Amino acid sequence: MKQSRRIAGSILVGALCFAMAMPAFADSKSDVSSQINSLEGQASELESELASMKANKTSIESYIAELDTKIKETLSALDTVSDEIEQTDQEIKTTKANLKEAEANQETQYEALKARIKAIYESEEDASFFKVLLKDADLKSVLNSQEYKSRINMYDYELYNSLEATTKQIQAYEQELGEKQDSLTKDKDSYEQQMSELDTILNERQNELSSLDDSMRAAYSDISDIQSQIDAQNSKMASILAEEKAAAKAKAEHEAAVKQEASKNTDTKKSDSSTKKTDTSTKKNTEPTKTETSAPETKTPETSAPETKVPETEAPSNDNSYVSDGKVLSKYHGVVYGPTGKETYYNLDMSGVVRIMRDMGFSAEDYPYWVRDDGCKMLGSYIMCAANLNYFPRGTTVASSLGTCLVCDTGSFAASNPTQLDIATNW
Repeated sequence: MKQSRRIAGSILVGALCFAMAMPAFADSKSDVSSQINSLEGQASELESELASMKANKTSIESYIAELDTKIKETLSALDTVSDEIEQTDQEIKTTKANLKEAEANQETQYEALKARIKAIYESEEDASFFKVLLKDADLKSVLNSQEYKSRINMYDYELYNSLEATTKQIQAYEQELGEKQDSLTKDKDSYEQQMSELDTILNERQNELSSLDDSMRAAYSDISDIQSQIDAQNSKMASILAEEKAAAKAKAEHEAAVKQEASKNTDTKKSDSSTKKTDTSTKKNTEPTKTETSAPETKTPETSAPETKVPETEAPSNDNSYVSDGKVLSKYHGVVYGPTGKETYYNLDMSGVVRIMRDMGFSAEDYPYWVRDDGCKMLGSYIMCAANLNYFPRGTTVASSLGTCLVCDTGSFAASNPTQLDIATNW
């Protein structure tokens, strides 16, 4: 009876020790994994938005460069027109001066011809004819009259006509310069209007680019914040896994102790039973005249605790024979179906993922990061891959068409295809 109490007490103490060893997680592993998946989904969406903003920024910068070229061309044309207008203004001033001088010379010659005509014909008998002409008609009419041409030296007539032609030529040139100036002024107004429109568009695009830069900075900041939250959740997951491992070890030790105690108790019972039988036999031999009736002995069945085996981690493998559809994932076979299911590949900076794995206990000495000859990114002897963490938690190994993979990352694809593997490569 005392021994039975001692066994019960031993088991109770062991159970209490095991219960103390079991972690009281504030968050379950599935909760943390779900949180990580959610955060990584948010980060993926932000990265997609960021990629779109980068493409838009490149387009805007290209358009601004085109606007700059157009503005420079328009400025050059505007400068040329402005110089031509200034030159034309100077020519107009010079032409006006020449015209004024020509008109003055023509007026002087006009008066001289009038005087000469009077001097020549005042003494003649028919001078009254010319007096009438000079009185009733202008000098041009007199000079053009046939009577005058037949009586005066032709030099006077030609000189007057030459002065008149010079005056008309200067007047025509003045008119031509005026028309040229009007045309240049219209061109200048047109270029100035173009400049105003180009400046407006340029300011709009520059404001858009500035706003886009602000949005990109905000996206980078949000991604950084989310990554910090992911790192915190990964650290929490590493703690949970470590505590689970410690709990499993404590459980195994407890079950081994229970088994050992049960085995000792069984041996003790067998020994006591053997001693009791020997004593009874002796008593019967020494007291032959006394008849005793004893109840039949009932043997208590022995119960042993079930043996629990601590799970072992499978050894690394680089076997490339895992092919289900006859194809091995490559740059030219971007989607294949391997032993685990659908396989794709991605090429991103793995420094953050490697840091997470280091925090989980995958040391740089035992699991160095390197790139295999075929382009697979490796952690130790394993190919790094992303998977659905609810199906394949971080740190588990899965078979692929390229060899054994170590789950180090996850992505939004996991929501639609929980058995898909996204293998890290440099393709």
